[in-house]
Amino acid sequence: MAKAHSGDNELIIKRIQSFIEHLGLSVNAFEIASGLSTGVIKFAIRNNGTIGVDKLVAISTKYPELNLNWLATGSGSMIITDQTISGNAQINQGTIHAEAVHVTQHNGESLDRCRAEVEALKKENQMLERLLESKEELIRVMKSKRD
Repeated sequence: MAKAHSGDNELIIKRIQSFIEHLGLSVNAFEIASGLSTGVIKFAIRNNGTIGVDKLVAISTKYPELNLNWLATGSGSMIITDQTISGNAQINQGTIHAEAVHVTQHNGESLDRCRAEVEALKKENQMLERLLESKEELIRVMKSKRD
């Protein structure tokens, strides 16, 4: 995996600044809207610094229209069109549905196994209770003979 150069990170910060300007927000308003700590972006801009992936994830979650390829490389347009977002959403929905069907089938099989195990444990518990009762009765009988 190639390591990012500090110059690459400085460019990312500059592109974030361009995106904020595109939105017509102050840096502080952008940080708040993105769920970031106040000053994180402002500090990075002021110092040509970097921000962590967790902050990029927060930004992309709040602003799905932000083209992450553009943010990382400067290639393409800053904004993803509604048509692209809609197409990606349909693909994601299809993937999520397929995964949900798989998880449901797997969970159904797991649930059946759990139910069978619970029934087996109930029977074992009943047997152990009878065994305990028998032993308690035997102890009572032995105590009564001793007295």
